[in-house]
Amino acid sequence: MEVNDRFVIRGSTKEKLETFLKNIRESWGVQLHKDYDVRVLPDVGDDEIYSIQLATEEGEEKCDFIFQRNNVYLIAWGEPDKMMIFDDAASNFKKIVEEELDSDPKSKSRVRYPDKKTHQKVRKGSRERPPIQTSQSGRRYRLSEALNSKIKFDYMKLVEKGGRRDQVMIGMQALENALYAFISPFIAEGKAQRNKYVVSISKSSIVLLHTLPESLRNDQICKHMLGIYESGGTVPNHLVELENKWSNYSEQIHQSLPNPTNETQIKNLNNLKLIMRPRPISKGGEKEKQDGEKGKEQGEGS
Repeated sequence: MEVNDRFVIRGSTKEKLETFLKNIRESWGVQLHKDYDVRVLPDVGDDEIYSIQLATEEGEEKCDFIFQRNNVYLIAWGEPDKMMIFDDAASNFKKIVEEELDSDPKSKSRVRYPDKKTHQKVRKGSRERPPIQTSQSGRRYRLSEALNSKIKFDYMKLVEKGGRRDQVMIGMQALENALYAFISPFIAEGKAQRNKYVVSISKSSIVLLHTLPESLRNDQICKHMLGIYESGGTVPNHLVELENKWSNYSEQIHQSLPNPTNETQIKNLNNLKLIMRPRPISKGGEKEKQDGEKGKEQGEGS
């Protein structure tokens, strides 16, 4: 299946974004687990990654965003050959370990391991470059050469710098503003400029999270986000809590699917089943609830 992973923001509609998200889900293989109502990504090879390209409009400024394959977390951004990577993910792609080729202390030959997973040996001074990661659409990235932004991407750090997630505006205009923040050049002249940059990227990351990866994972978040995409708005706190609970469980859940092996994993999966898709109240149950509230009001008024 051809991957349409490029989304043009200016002039877009909620229908266009909904179609884009549906296409990404299908092309990435995002599926609901049959037993646990959990949306997960399938594993891919060590040299494959997931990416989305946002553009202001056709032929105008654009930026690629790289996502962690298991949990759809943003880890890097920029151009395929010039990437910035969040500090949390840098060690996965930039860790370089030097070891002696032999035990001879006079030997100065060393090997480098650009990728701790593949451990491909590269002699120091060799023309061979670090591994290339390929996205589902065929774009090729050198994340092992990405510049470490020294910005942490975990939710607490983003909130600390960018603001509470239930107060950050999202929508079409917010997404375009976020794109401009990511494509703006990094200015490292002084602490004030550095802090301003970190705040901008952190807030923009929250906008991107709500709009894309969180919406890819959960239908409740997706429905709310699409409803305010054109006019703009915020994400209510109960949906933010949904994101928090999913984030707390996601890594362990992914590792244990599809075959949980112990009581803790099974308990976590069952908890997530309740969290991710609350069962709707039946019409009868809704009526009983309304009658109960009405009776309570009458009791308070007497």
